[in-house]
Amino acid sequence: MICKNCGFPLKSDDQFCPNCGNKVASATDIIEITDEVENNNEVTSSIPEEAHVEEEKDAVVKEKNVQVNPSKDDTEKVEDWKSITSFIIGILSIIFAFVVNIFVLPLAIFGLIIGILSKQKGAFKIIGIILNILAIISSIIVIFVLTAISMGAFDTNYFEGDGFKYQYNYEWRESKLTDGKRVLQFNGTNAFLSPVAREQLTSSITCDYSLDSCKESYYDYIYDSMLLGIDDESIKLEKTDTKYKLLKDDIYYSMIDINQSSNITGRYYILISKNKDAALTFIVSVKNSNISILHNKVIETLSNIEIEERDYEANDTTNTDGDSQIIGSELLGYISLPNDWTKDSIQNNSVQYHSNTSYVIKMGVYDDRKSPKEYSIDYASNMEKDGAINVTTSLVKLSNYVAYKVYGYYENDSKNLLIWFFEPEDKKTHYILMEGPEQASSNYNIPHTFKLQNK
Repeated sequence: MICKNCGFPLKSDDQFCPNCGNKVASATDIIEITDEVENNNEVTSSIPEEAHVEEEKDAVVKEKNVQVNPSKDDTEKVEDWKSITSFIIGILSIIFAFVVNIFVLPLAIFGLIIGILSKQKGAFKIIGIILNILAIISSIIVIFVLTAISMGAFDTNYFEGDGFKYQYNYEWRESKLTDGKRVLQFNGTNAFLSPVAREQLTSSITCDYSLDSCKESYYDYIYDSMLLGIDDESIKLEKTDTKYKLLKDDIYYSMIDINQSSNITGRYYILISKNKDAALTFIVSVKNSNISILHNKVIETLSNIEIEERDYEANDTTNTDGDSQIIGSELLGYISLPNDWTKDSIQNNSVQYHSNTSYVIKMGVYDDRKSPKEYSIDYASNMEKDGAINVTTSLVKLSNYVAYKVYGYYENDSKNLLIWFFEPEDKKTHYILMEGPEQASSNYNIPHTFKLQNK
């Protein structure tokens, strides 16, 4: 029996609860309470069976969850596999990066991705990522180098001409024009870089070339000489920069632009070396493009130029070494030829010799009073009518005289023809004609040995 108020155990003879002092209920109440307790006990006794069933269900669900979701240890094992795989791929990629780099590159990229996706922290992951990055960089570098080698980027190529040579890279390739003249062509374009002429500097100017005013005077001299050969009004020359700029060492350069038509442009590059006593002219012609686009490429190429120093006195008519012969007369003047040249004909107003290498030289004088310029214009016109191509007229120095030089190429005969018209102290128009297979031959220096008197 318990207290109805506080639930304290009571004795059968207690009338008041020793704990709370509440009056003990009557026997009828006690019976009811007892019945209620018994009924509650019945309900309580039924709960464990239902709870047991629920516990069994929970156990099954937990077991399924264990089977579906791997444990933390299993997850770490999976992630550890990724990092180790990335590490192994990184080592293999580094080893073979310089051998089979085309296949290593995608493999290293895969190894890098695996390493980044791995959630496992540790040395394998970090080292694997680093190795794969290095392998990717190495493969790219190797591919770039091999591509550059296949394109000839590291090849040493030289273009040699009349007393000069310069190095060019894979962006240029050697080619030939229709007249057989050797040129450099810029890859993928219709742009050509070709030599035009070489002249002796000291015989072309009378001022001190170290002065800027002298450089500008020589620029005007070149500009005026180029105008001589232009009969087409559509061809325009423009003075790009009258001041020479330093190219390398003591070599300076200046430019004259050519606008031939709406789709063809060009530029003359004039190189001057006082120490080498040389004035070299190059031309760049471009179709359907602006010449200024190639300017930096041309300057980069010409900056490698090496100019040969020549001893012009070695060809002087006063040579007494036994290897030269002096030909001419008081009327014609005199030049110095190698001894192996043979006489073809001699007349009052002309003389002609030839070499055993298909070169011919003719020296003469005109009786009428036409000027050297008029003769040069007429002769250039006749050469074009005879089928010569690339006919040009320029103002140059021949020995100590100003001369009008006409050049043309006869394709059918594979022959270059050059003729100089000039007026020495006798006030007569003289000419020296030369023809031969190679325009760059040193034989074309023979006219520079001209002297009016044999002294």
